[in-house]
Parts: sequence; structure tokens; C-alpha cells
Amino acid sequence: MNVYSLNPKWLKANVLKTIISILKVKKVYCFIDSDDYNSLNNVELLKWDGGGFEGFLNKCVYNFVNMISEPIFYKGEFTGERYVKDMFKESRSLNPIFNIENLDDPNILIIWKPDEQKQAKRGVLTTFREYSMNILNKYGNIDYLDRICFYFFDRYLSLSYILNKKINYYGKMQSIPVPAVIDNIQIRRDPKTGILKEFHENSYDPLLSYLLVKSNDLLEGDSIQERFLTKDGIIQYEKETINYYHDCLYEEWAKYEPDDSGFERACEAEVEYIINNGGDWIYD
Repeated sequence: MNVYSLNPKWLKANVLKTIISILKVKKVYCFIDSDDYNSLNNVELLKWDGGGFEGFLNKCVYNFVNMISEPIFYKGEFTGERYVKDMFKESRSLNPIFNIENLDDPNILIIWKPDEQKQAKRGVLTTFREYSMNILNKYGNIDYLDRICFYFFDRYLSLSYILNKKINYYGKMQSIPVPAVIDNIQIRRDPKTGILKEFHENSYDPLLSYLLVKSNDLLEGDSIQERFLTKDGIIQYEKETINYYHDCLYEEWAKYEPDDSGFERACEAEVEYIINNGGDWIYD
């Protein structure tokens, strides 16, 4: 099972339907008070109406939790306990493409934008994930973070993050979003120092590449940005992303720096950008 999230600010009209179809989404939780999304069909749509935001967030959490668990009643009275089902056994938490191609799970898409994100104490994505997992862990002994793939797209469809469980500094298991990128790492000698060094070449994001391939006969354009983003979105993407990374990488190669300072600065800028655009989940 996959739970995706996306800020659709720069998407062209109607391409969201294409994304939903390719990613095999069956439920959409829309945290945006706009009629633009009323036309989404062939999915179960839960949409915020501009009222109590926390109430809608809870509604989405329990819609999700009720797929996996059910309340226990005794003589017509709720006992305060839930029965957690053993579901999504074949699902892979770190392989969304496998889940899409091989399973028929009720994949979910969460759409949001920064203004709405700020109305949740810890952000829409963090709160939804933590609240739902806490409920399931309270009443059951199955860690669904090992089965459900939580996947976050950036608003330019240029980078995505996947929730990964890692041991933190204190030896405790922690779930953190990491870039879902596969690197082609080449070991070569630095031309200036002669020291063997890692160079990252032809890195790619598998799920974004999957979106590009699957939309070949559906949308026009050579890149995923040309197919899915508006012209204004592409301008912003080039301004904020491509030009910055190009400058950093050019500096790296031109000076043959023996460290990875250019790449590190680019990463730091990406983290800062995510945080400033409602990505407080990055601290989890």
C-alpha cells in the first residue's frame, strides 16, 4: 500500500487525474478548500470544506485507520478497544513501484498546500502519519510502517522523499523521510589532487521516472515538468532548482574541490526550501 502526498500548486489542469490513474490511487484526502478538486472521479474523495481543520484531519485519519482496524463492541457498547487486522502482507514500505505493479491495495493521495499545512500543529503529513500509526500500534502488534509506503513529492515533481526507518544517535528506531534517489556512484581520481573520490552521476528518482514513462502516450513533453507543470511552474522550477544546482555543480567541477562542499550546500538549500514550504516533517 502507498500513501502519497503532493502540493498541486504548479500542476496543469486535469493532470492530477493522470497522476491518480498511474499511481493507482483509490482514495484522495484533499486538504484544500477549493472546488477545483470536486471533479475527481473514480476515487473516494474526502475534501475539506473550510470548516474545522483539525476535525477534518481526524476524519481522514479514522477513514484510513478503519480500513485496517475495527472497534470492538460488547452488548452494543464500545469497549474502548480495536481489532487490528493483518493486512497488506505483501506490501513493501520502500518500494512503491512494486506495490503499484503487483498489488491492488487502496492507495491514498493526500493533497495540500502550505496555507492549510500551517493549520495543523505539526503539519498535515506528520500529524496524519503519526496519529494513524499511534492508533494502530496502541491496539495491535503489527508495525504498519514496515508495510505501508509513505511517499512525499515536492511541488515541482523534481524530487521525492520516502519514509525510512533508521537507528538514531541514541540507538532508538526513528522514521525519517529521505530522498528517494538512486545514485550511480563512480570512483575516480580527482584531477587536481590525485585522490580517489566518489562522483555522483546520472542519479534518478525511480517513482518520478515511472510517472514519466507511464505518461508517454498520455501527455506531451520530454520531461516530467513539461508534461505536468504549468509554464509558471516550470519558470519557478528552473529559477529555484536547476540554476542553483547547476551553479553548485559547476563550481565543484571548475575548482576540483577535494571536498563535497558544493553538493552539501545544494542539499542544505533543499532542506531549507522544504522547511519553508510546510515540510516540518523533515525533522521526524
